[in-house]
Amino acid sequence: MKSNGRSKNYQLQMLVRFLYVIVICLVFYTGAGRIFNYSSEYVVVIMLLQLILVIIDKENFFLRKFTGLSNTLYLVLVVFLLFNYTYSFSKVGTLPFLLRFFVFGIFMQVGLEIRIMNIIIKFLKKYGTFIAIIYLISFPLFGKNTGILNSYQNQGISMSLASGLFVSDLFSGRKLNESSNLSLILILISLVLTGKRTLFAIPVIMTMFFFIISSDKRKIHKLSLVTLLFILLSPFFLVTLFDSNNVFTRIVLGISDTSFTYRTNFWNYALMLWDSNKIWGIGFGAFPVHILNGGIDLAKYGYIEAYAAHNIYYQLLAECGLVGLSIFGLFFLYNFRKCFVMLRRTKRNDYQNLHYLIYLSIYFQSWFLIYGITGNPIYMVDELFVYMFSIVIVNSVNDNLLSRGSQC
Repeated sequence: MKSNGRSKNYQLQMLVRFLYVIVICLVFYTGAGRIFNYSSEYVVVIMLLQLILVIIDKENFFLRKFTGLSNTLYLVLVVFLLFNYTYSFSKVGTLPFLLRFFVFGIFMQVGLEIRIMNIIIKFLKKYGTFIAIIYLISFPLFGKNTGILNSYQNQGISMSLASGLFVSDLFSGRKLNESSNLSLILILISLVLTGKRTLFAIPVIMTMFFFIISSDKRKIHKLSLVTLLFILLSPFFLVTLFDSNNVFTRIVLGISDTSFTYRTNFWNYALMLWDSNKIWGIGFGAFPVHILNGGIDLAKYGYIEAYAAHNIYYQLLAECGLVGLSIFGLFFLYNFRKCFVMLRRTKRNDYQNLHYLIYLSIYFQSWFLIYGITGNPIYMVDELFVYMFSIVIVNSVNDNLLSRGSQC
């Protein structure tokens, strides 16, 4: 009877784990287009599944102790947002973000064993490759708003993130394999077709950055292989130049591109709001509401529409003032710095997989911070989830090091 009970519990564990990993994939890759576009709800589901796993799968999931500067800074951040809500220009606009950060706080406090993290990464790689293949097949037939995600914007974001799963492999000391190389090629081609400049630039920037910081003895050889890969793909890139919306044409257009002009209008509006609310801001998430209801002459700002500022730093300055931006900045910088401390601790061969995970966290954090210059990742639940997931990776590695007696 006991054996039968253990068998049923194991089956339940496997089922809940499977659902947990699948939902993470759906959120990580900007929801899932037409059918599964419910990222906010899925984040709550992830949190609930984690708490269930803490109860039924204690070997792999556990509640972490609320200690360390990262947790303290996050608590300060949530307390600030509570205060921010009390004077917000739009309490209705601020409340969903306040609840979102509360849910993410719980998400970060659940610890995952490294074997579970590896399973998640494996699924993310396979699903990302699958998304790329479907897009490449359907693009010639239906244009850029096609594929599983049904949006070139979401496709670009997803492929830029998926690139990190493989780019982080390059210089983390792990061996390259043909399957991963092929996946990276398919993902990069798919990314180029979306025409998203910043999203294409991030994998390129991070490849060079990882090359600089890596201690991998074969990094020159690996960089040569990557360079050869781009040379071999160059005919395809040249063909796409005939598409006026491709990434290379938009890079050449530069600031003459109208999308950049629109962004400067948003930025000017954000600076105007900050100038009248320099210390505390007008309330997190209140920027688009203020455009609609602030009584401002929008002609001065090019009749901009009610939307996020396309720069999280300008918008945080407007919505949270100098105090809020400083708190967010400290949280971002501390977690980024912590990764480099861990890199030094995981250089030995027996830490090779942990080394890769730290590279992965650096990629996702960098992606969030770089894309934040022209995008809205802190205001999009799926993109913010990627950042919070990078913190979960750091926590999992740190917990593993603690269990080995090597604290970071």
